[in-house]
Amino acid sequence: MKKKLIIGIFFIIGISIFAEQTYVKGKILSILREEEFADDEFLISMTDFQVEIMEGEEKGKILVIPHPAYREKEHNLSFKPNMNVVIYRDTDGYYIVERDRRNSLYLLVSLFLGLTLFIAKKQGLKAVLSLGITGFLIFKFMIPGIILGFSPILISIIILSISSVVTIFFMTGFNSKGIIAILGTLGGVVFAGILSIFFSKTMGLTGYTTMESINYASLIKNIDLKELISTGVIIGSAGAVMDVSMSISSALSEIKSHKPHITPLELYNSGMSIGRDIIGTMINTLILAYIGGSLFTIMILTIQQNDFPGIRILNFEFVGVEFLRAFCGSIGILIAVPLTSFLASKIHIHNKEKKIFWD
Repeated sequence: MKKKLIIGIFFIIGISIFAEQTYVKGKILSILREEEFADDEFLISMTDFQVEIMEGEEKGKILVIPHPAYREKEHNLSFKPNMNVVIYRDTDGYYIVERDRRNSLYLLVSLFLGLTLFIAKKQGLKAVLSLGITGFLIFKFMIPGIILGFSPILISIIILSISSVVTIFFMTGFNSKGIIAILGTLGGVVFAGILSIFFSKTMGLTGYTTMESINYASLIKNIDLKELISTGVIIGSAGAVMDVSMSISSALSEIKSHKPHITPLELYNSGMSIGRDIIGTMINTLILAYIGGSLFTIMILTIQQNDFPGIRILNFEFVGVEFLRAFCGSIGILIAVPLTSFLASKIHIHNKEKKIFWD
């Protein structure tokens, strides 16, 4: 696992050659034999696989790679002929690491893109483009910047601000409706980030959410892990807050176009009424997303509930971090509703009196 993390970091900063020399794609041609033997009073099962290297300098090379059968049972691994696998190579030889899942991943992404373009058409294309730009900004600038030692909170706010502008610009154009949504999004996200900073300090969070993460301390010595917690809150809540702000801004813009003489207070109250309907489902969406991401951990804690009383569970750092992400993000959504409604009431009324440059 540690070797994979090192390779991932090297890939991000541009040193990808090392990864290509270490891991390659292989294809299982056949199972040659299965045997069991005793080693220090333990019975060990080994399977010999005939594997062909499918890429790299050794493409076409046929190997016989022994693999411990216990790993297949304990780790839900199942290797069969004609299956693509990942081969790890070091000075001691070759090893089968796991199945090569890239083709399935490519198919899944293609299905998503195809359905998005087919169902949403032009708007779908805009959504895909904005998603691509957001991903580019995160993986090309934000993550490398954090690794180099820049403030995770500052750089995430900058990147997500750019992402919000690009996404909403693609969806609505650079008009008052889009400006309101952008400002509402930034307000909700920044508030969630500030709240997470405050509670990170009051809870005394260190950023090392698991014992495994302590093993990587030497790799991340330039990174402020405490800020990384709040950065996770900012990133995790950004999409939901943007959705709420855009929905309210769009609805109030439509109301204003059909009722041009509506007063600021009436427009604000309409936004709050719409926001209340959105809040319930959106908060559920955010909370359930975090529960889904932590489902395995929740199951383990439930199984071991006799060994870990509530006082112990609630004081695990990773539990505190998950609470922080879920509830600070949800509060960001709550703040976005009145903020977006207020901005809409002011900006739309201002537009009535005097056209502004973005309309």
